Order: sequence, then C-alpha cells, then structure tokens
Amino acid sequence: MIRAFKLLPDWMIAILSPSMASVHVFNEEMKDQILRAKAVHALREKNPLGPQSIFTTLLESDLPPGELETQRLQHEAIAVIGAGIETTGYALSLSSYHILSNPSILSRLKAELNEAIPEPRHIPNIDALMQLPYLTCVVNESLRFAYGTPQRIPRLSPTPITYSTPNVDYHLPARSIISMDNYTASHDAWAFPSPFEFRPERWEGNPRAPDGKPLITYLVAFGRGTRGCVGMQLAYADIYIGLVSFFRRFECELFETERDAVDCYYDSFVPRAKPGTKGVRVKVVNAV
Repeated sequence: MIRAFKLLPDWMIAILSPSMASVHVFNEEMKDQILRAKAVHALREKNPLGPQSIFTTLLESDLPPGELETQRLQHEAIAVIGAGIETTGYALSLSSYHILSNPSILSRLKAELNEAIPEPRHIPNIDALMQLPYLTCVVNESLRFAYGTPQRIPRLSPTPITYSTPNVDYHLPARSIISMDNYTASHDAWAFPSPFEFRPERWEGNPRAPDGKPLITYLVAFGRGTRGCVGMQLAYADIYIGLVSFFRRFECELFETERDAVDCYYDSFVPRAKPGTKGVRVKVVNAV
C-alpha cells in the first residue's frame, strides 16, 4: 500500500489525502536539506572552516557508503526533525498550561524573567537563560511531564545484569532484552512525591532522591547513556528560549482549556491528549 502510494503524483496525493500532502512536502524538504549538506561537505574539502551540521559530520565519518546515500540520510533527517517537532511542541504546550493555571508559578516565573531580562525584545543567549534558577526548575518539571516518549523502548544488554530489589536480586544473562517506560519512571512517587502535581520547587537546591543520588538522575525524558536523545541540547534551547520569549513578552490567560488538553491520555509513540480536546488555548491580555 505504501509503495503504491509513493508512485502517485503529488497532485493526486493532495486530493486523496490532504494531510499527506504536507507530509510529502516535508519529506522533499528533507531531501533538499541533505543535498545542500552534501554540497557544503564538498566545499569543506576546500574550506575546512565552512558551515557544518550533523549531516556534514556524518558525511565526514567512516560510515559505509550505503549509509551515506541521499535517501538514507533523508530518512535520518525526517526522523531527527520529526522527533524534535513533536516532543518539544508537547513540552512547551503542557508547560504553558501548568504555568498559566497556577498563579503562584506564573508570578514567580515572571518576576525572575522581568528582573533578568529588562528589555523583553532582547533575549539573552541560551547559556545565560540556563543560569536562571526558577526557570530551570520549570523546565525540569515540564520535561518530567513531557516524557519524550512514554512507552517502553527495548534495549539489548551485551553483558549480564543484576537487578536488585528490596526482596530479591534478578540475574539477567547477556543479550537479554530489557526496557523501562518513561511514563512510570516520571511518576514514581518514590523519587517524585505527589507525582501528578506540577511542582517546579521540587527541583530547587540541587535535590536528591531517597537513595542519595541527584534527583536529575531520574529525569529520563531524553533517555540515558549511549542511546540518549541526540537532540537533547537543541531541545533544551527550544524550551528555554520558547518559554522566555513567550512569558516575558505576553500577559495571557487560559481560554476554555482544562488539564485533559495536556495530560497523556494514550500512547502514540509520543504522548497524546484525550481525543476531542482542542489543545492549549489562551487569550492575550497584554503584549510588550
């Protein structure tokens, strides 16, 4: 079915499925981006200081030629960009809801932003924004609710594992497939008391979990280890800059929006809200 669909001309796709037309445009844009990256890579051989991206870096790697073909890299670009759009968009939406629905959080955040950013149209760089303590607490709590992906992602362990619980130790042989879902980990009351309450203050003062480890250890929205999200730093920049740009410049209030517009109702690889909700909607009261 998919192969047959790919053979159809663009105009017919737009008629049969208007939503798929935009997907096709996106896919073609990713192909153009890869072709530009290849052109930049060719120029960098003459100018090593030329522009660089994740794809020019891949082209300079020792990957097999088949992994560097245009279509293969196009698929990689679709995955990278698509993942970044869905996840950061969800994080910004749910964060905005919880901030606007809690006057004390909103007041404290705006006070910090007003003091740190006297000119709202001149946002500091990301390094400066990440030094704002309460904003960082808000971002961490937003990521706890955003999950990245809420489902189980299987991993194959190349070595034996001993998994200890208070009552028994489990010994798993090498090449066992193991997994953990981010949703359950993010709402574990052991690490996060009142786990379904949006409480940025839980991140204040470099807090630690009951086992003595830094609480940030149990923030798993980006995964962990060598299979952690490659776009983590970009996602942080998107969320910090997005929240600051919006809440420093606009006075808003929620419009016909309840919590079911942001809570994870079902898993579609990324979190999805309850069907029928219209997302986070606001009324702008004032802008500067």
